[in-house]
Amino acid sequence: MPELAAFIAYYAGLTGLLLAAGHRFWLTWIATRPADAPMFKPLQLPGGAPFVTIQIPVFNERFVVQRILRSLAALEYERDRFEVQILDDSEDDTSDLIAREVPRLAMQGISVRHIRRESRSGYKAGALAAGTVEARGEFVAIFDADFVPPPMFLRQAVGAFADPNVGVVQARWGYLNEDESRLTQAQAAMLDAHFEIEQAARFRRGYFLNFNGTAGMWRKKAIESAGGWRAATLTEDLDLSFRVQLAGWSIVYLPDLVVPSELPSHFSSFRIQQFRWAKGSAQTLRKMAKPLLRQKLPLGTRMDALVHLTGHFAYAAVLLILFSFPWVLNARGMRSVWNGSDSIFFGFSTISVLWFFCQPQKTKRKSAGNIIQTIAVALTLGVAMAIHNTAATLDGLVDRSGIFVRTPKKGNSNTGYREQAGGRAAAIVRWLEGFLSLYLLGCLVWFVRSGRWLFVPLGLYFFLAASLPAMAAWRAALLPRLRKRGFLDSQEPMCDSYTEAAVQRKVG
Repeated sequence: MPELAAFIAYYAGLTGLLLAAGHRFWLTWIATRPADAPMFKPLQLPGGAPFVTIQIPVFNERFVVQRILRSLAALEYERDRFEVQILDDSEDDTSDLIAREVPRLAMQGISVRHIRRESRSGYKAGALAAGTVEARGEFVAIFDADFVPPPMFLRQAVGAFADPNVGVVQARWGYLNEDESRLTQAQAAMLDAHFEIEQAARFRRGYFLNFNGTAGMWRKKAIESAGGWRAATLTEDLDLSFRVQLAGWSIVYLPDLVVPSELPSHFSSFRIQQFRWAKGSAQTLRKMAKPLLRQKLPLGTRMDALVHLTGHFAYAAVLLILFSFPWVLNARGMRSVWNGSDSIFFGFSTISVLWFFCQPQKTKRKSAGNIIQTIAVALTLGVAMAIHNTAATLDGLVDRSGIFVRTPKKGNSNTGYREQAGGRAAAIVRWLEGFLSLYLLGCLVWFVRSGRWLFVPLGLYFFLAASLPAMAAWRAALLPRLRKRGFLDSQEPMCDSYTEAAVQRKVG
């Protein structure tokens, strides 16, 4: 019976990975096909520059909020044709920093409002909803506090709305601190694959796209017609994106319009972000699955939308393989697991994933060695986050609620930065991750003692990848103590990506 269960889990995991890999292969093939014409060319709206409301949702963003506010003064758009709403729900001194910047913007002819709510109800969705009610603009641009809009953003984005059916415009993300560490490089590679492969392919095929929560512009009428911002999921951007498209609006993706942003610098911050995205996607799936299936849409559009919302289930497939693989190998004796269908499954999945991640890296001026290391770290994160993101996905399928925990960013400062600790659920996940790493260590020892040398490198890789969360937790706990006792410098060296000169180079 244990062997039967292991085989079922093993082939269920392989099937899940094969489906995910096949979908990525399909999207990569679409995105890399030569285009007869540019995907989209912004036009000039009739009647001159329309009025735009810029919304900046803020919650305890003391390290980055001044940077984005100062970047607004460089926007090349008529000063009397846009307003700024700073939707501030902060509980620290971020509000004081904003209060200092508001008069400076006003002196430069920018209409700016510092909006404070009595409570943080609805989190980011609640703040956006409150701001939209008071927005004077026909269009609403949204930027998270760690983004830096380029000067031509408004002028290029509004041109996409010349088509009256366009409800949303999404720009591509850039990265201010991509070269800060292997972690930030891996995140950049993962996001590049999303924007340059997934978003580009879906836009070409007319599939459902998603607004990425920031660095985009909405037609206010589209927001209102789809029911407005709602806090029913932790991914309010994904939820509203699907509701808007089900209501008949389209989303335009502008790959040449790049907005620099800050990537999470710490592994714990990355985990916070990934948990919110995984749980929110599952919540949106539970909410939108029936409307998608019932809507009279092309079959390909509906299927891709469902695959889009189930993307985080791939982590559960990885988890099934990690636990079942040693049992399957033991049941087969000394015969290789890589015979027959297994070789096809793993070979195709590996090729698809590598093509998916490597294709966007071809446009970057990086050495082959650097690209290989970056992709290797990105794939390692997939194993390291298997339990964490699987737990988040399952939580999203059964839990309608959730606390919106923002992703901590440090801006151009390394002082005063504090990572957020999780609650009881996070502690359970950490214990499960510890158990998985010990389990894989036992499997590695068994490979060595039984003479299965072919699987020793693979077992070692799985063990080290699964141990990454524990190692990161130990590092986060030990480094402050070592610095306090003088064994390490009190501050880490600041990455050049955060300096004002570097920001101007990336934006301008």
